[in-house]
Amino acid sequence: MRQAFFAAAGGLLCGIAMFNFFPLSPHVAEARTQVGLPAVPPSGEAALPQVPSSGAMPVQWRQIAPMHSTQGPKEGPVRLQRAYFNPSQPEVLLAGSVTSSHGRPAWSSVWVQVNLLTKNPQNESSWTYSVPVSKSGSFAELLRLPFGRGRYDVAAAPPLTTNQTRLNYVFDTRQETKTNPFVLTSAQADSNQQLGMLSSAWADWTDPAIHALALQITKNARTPLEQARAVYDWEAKHIAYNWTEISLTSDYRWNTTQETLASRTGICVDYSNVADALMRSLGVPTQMLVGYASDSNAGVADSGNIGHSWNRSWIGGRWVYWDPTWSRYYLSKNMYFVQQQWFNPPMSLLNRTHQLKLVATQ
Repeated sequence: MRQAFFAAAGGLLCGIAMFNFFPLSPHVAEARTQVGLPAVPPSGEAALPQVPSSGAMPVQWRQIAPMHSTQGPKEGPVRLQRAYFNPSQPEVLLAGSVTSSHGRPAWSSVWVQVNLLTKNPQNESSWTYSVPVSKSGSFAELLRLPFGRGRYDVAAAPPLTTNQTRLNYVFDTRQETKTNPFVLTSAQADSNQQLGMLSSAWADWTDPAIHALALQITKNARTPLEQARAVYDWEAKHIAYNWTEISLTSDYRWNTTQETLASRTGICVDYSNVADALMRSLGVPTQMLVGYASDSNAGVADSGNIGHSWNRSWIGGRWVYWDPTWSRYYLSKNMYFVQQQWFNPPMSLLNRTHQLKLVATQ
């Protein structure tokens, strides 16, 4: 189903046609084709009907072994059975399975986190993909390693629901199964435009329902800029700020895009994840920005130099900035009006109100 979606979306990715996303030399492409390894699409993930046997893999690919689980000798709920990498190609191939319940897989997807390891764990970079699980309980996926050369490991775990997450807990390390480290020797780090098209567990634009919603929202838009404005307006009218979540704890919980769309409530990161997923599904590279924000106009949420997130989209050869959380001016917690000034604001205004700390890797 996911492969079919990529084929259907291929003609829609006009916003990224200017980028040669993940090029392969003719020799490498031919070797991959012989064993059924597809080129990785802009989403960074490609599902495989089956994994080639070890003997059939191209000679450049090496098996990553052994695997280990945080469960110790006890087998975890997600099993990584085979993994391969090519030291000169920023990809990893994983195959595994999940436990079953009443004859069915316990989950319809697993989360796979690729980690660029450093001497200081606080400086490590991670990207978390949502990988589909078949009806038989197996999964096989080719995933992009976006951070360039370096030492990596890969972990697979059950997906987290909103109630299981916390500010600093966004991957189920208690039940993960992890590979041993491996080294990527000659790959460049992905550009911001490439990162702005990758799918993630938080902004999974490979979900056909996300793409269908994006098309519905932007049906009258004629340009990528009009698409972004349509998404901004839609979020303002259909997603309410979750005042309860912020008032209950400073250790807030994270929502996937699907969870935010189901509840129609969220905080700044949830607005940003929805924007990322919808715009990426339309072929427009979009990223979440994280920092601090303050506006003397007290009608917006997350104001007063507190932690905040907003977005930028690559349109017409430049970054267009927009803050979907601030699309609402609140007269009270239940009364608001939509304001347009935080879509593509003048840089003088943005620099005065928003202080960027980092570009989120999700």
